[in-house]
Amino acid sequence: MNATVIERPLQSWGLHLWTGTSRQKEENTHARMRKPPKQRKGLPTPLRGVLFDLDGTLVDSEPLHHESAVIVLATHGHQVPVRSIAKFIGWSEIPFWTDLRQKYSLHPTPEQLAEERTEAFGVLLHERSLELLPGAIKILDALRQRGIPCAIASASPRAQIEHSLKVCEIANYFKATVSGHEDVERGKPHPDVFIEAAKQLGVSPLECLAVEDSANGTAAAVAAGSFTIRIPTPGEPSPPSSGEHLRLKNLIEVEALLL
Repeated sequence: MNATVIERPLQSWGLHLWTGTSRQKEENTHARMRKPPKQRKGLPTPLRGVLFDLDGTLVDSEPLHHESAVIVLATHGHQVPVRSIAKFIGWSEIPFWTDLRQKYSLHPTPEQLAEERTEAFGVLLHERSLELLPGAIKILDALRQRGIPCAIASASPRAQIEHSLKVCEIANYFKATVSGHEDVERGKPHPDVFIEAAKQLGVSPLECLAVEDSANGTAAAVAAGSFTIRIPTPGEPSPPSSGEHLRLKNLIEVEALLL
């Protein structure tokens, strides 16, 4: 009895013929490897890192940052209400002071004003108590237990970041700390600080979850390619979307999502 021969293209069996040269095949392979991975629609699986903003996300320090700016402006002869500073939440220091320097005709450079604010912030930290936001320790403990590394991706100067981490006793939870003021070329809303934070963890931003409170920070994290959860700054009335993938009320809800 003659066997029946079934003719099917090799592609239908999951096989593909290569009709070019081996050099062309190698070049095409390298080109595919160079292509950036596509943005995930959901939480990365597996999750290889969490990138936290600091002020207003983990630590209730935004009021101190606002007040420190008001103090600096007062030393240069300008009495400014705190509410006029609040709109700058999430701004990096140089753009922040460049804007205010022009508005109030200040003589010091933006860099000098940023240093003055850091000094004022340090004084306030010694005079006031600085509190972690609800759920901060719990989520950091949970991530540590799961072996997921964490990094700080903040717009603040490094001295301010280190002050806050020390006072709140959470520095040892973070494998990396990146300042948008000193460690990268461009601050938020550019993605540089999140890209660098992921790099220091040894992973891609697309393998990370980013947690932010401000519009600028959220835009930066989304631009970096991270799945981004926004927890709006306490007291901020229903801010418009900045492209976040998910909006939650607090860190307690973030932890519940990760369990």
